Amino acid sequence: MIAIEKNILNMPELKKLKHKYIIFDENTEIDSVDIFVSSTIQNNHYTILITDNLSNKILKADDFILKPFDIEELNYRIELGLKKVKRIKELERLSLIDYLTGVYNRRAITDLLKKEIERSKRENKFFSVIMLDFDNFKSVNDKYGHDAGDEVLRKTVELIRQKIRYYDLIGRLGGEEFLIILSNISIENSLKVSERIRKAIEENIVYINGHKIKITVSQGVSMFNGNKNIDQLIKEADLALYEAKEKGKNKVILYNNPR
Repeated sequence: MIAIEKNILNMPELKKLKHKYIIFDENTEIDSVDIFVSSTIQNNHYTILITDNLSNKILKADDFILKPFDIEELNYRIELGLKKVKRIKELERLSLIDYLTGVYNRRAITDLLKKEIERSKRENKFFSVIMLDFDNFKSVNDKYGHDAGDEVLRKTVELIRQKIRYYDLIGRLGGEEFLIILSNISIENSLKVSERIRKAIEENIVYINGHKIKITVSQGVSMFNGNKNIDQLIKEADLALYEAKEKGKNKVILYNNPR
C-alpha cells in the first residue's frame, strides 16, 4: 500500500500508478512526514518522499524524488523499495532460523520463551518447556557420516513438528539439543505430548543411502507455574533431561522440585 500526500498526483497520473495507494493530507498540526515515517519504519516499510526542495525532511525517508517528476520514475522507485523490503524481511527470517533443521535458532527460541513467560503471567496460564536431546548421536555420525547425521536430524525434527500443535514452538539450542515450548497446557498433557514424541521417534526409521537408521531421544520437562524466570525453566528442564539420560535414555522425566 502506497501513501500519497494530497495534491501530489492528479487523477490521470494516479491511473498510471501500478500499486494500491491511500491519500493523506499534509495540512496537519504535526508534520505528516513524521507521522508516516515513524509509523512505517518499525514495520519494515519503505518510504519515498516527494518534495519541492532538499530539506531535512529527506533524511527521514528511505528515498526521495524532487518535483516535478515522472510517474514512471515513481513506479520504478517503488519497485526498488519493495525489493529491498523483501530482502530485509528474508534476512530477518534467516537470522532467526537454524540453517540445518529449519526451526528457530538458539537466540530466537530463548527470546520467544521470554515472551511466553510474560504472556502467561498476564493471562495467568501454565505452559511447559521440554529439553530434548538425541541419544547416542555420535555413533550415527561415526557409523554413517555427518551428512547422514544431518539428514537424521532434519527428518526427526520434521517428525517432532508433526507431534506438537501448530502454535507450539521448537528451536535448536545447538548440536542435537532442542527446546520445545508447549503453550497453555497442563502437566498431564505436557507429559502426554512428550511421550508421544518419544514413542514416534523410537518407532521411526530414517532411510538414508540404503541404510535404516533408528534413533531415540531423552526429554526433560519443566512447568511454568507463574513465578519462574527463563533461567529457572531452562535449568529445571536440563536437570530433568540429565536424569533421563542417567536412567537409561529414551525417557521423559518431569522436573520434580526436591523441596
